[in-house]
Amino acid sequence: MQTETIEKLVRVHSGSYIIAISQTSKIAWVAVGDYMGKRVEVLGSSATNAARRWAAAARCKGNGIE
Repeated sequence: MQTETIEKLVRVHSGSYIIAISQTSKIAWVAVGDYMGKRVEVLGSSATNAARRWAAAARCKGNGIE
């Protein structure tokens, strides 16, 4: 499988962050980006799902939940 990386702009707590989304298998996508100096990496079932999960994980880190 040839993987393609998509860059997406995601808004979290009034800030904008660029994340990289890649398909790792037929049904798995990974979203990776830095939020407040920390790397956030999540898996999703689609590119959109991975981006939403990344934003949710970043919000948790911003609220002090790890």
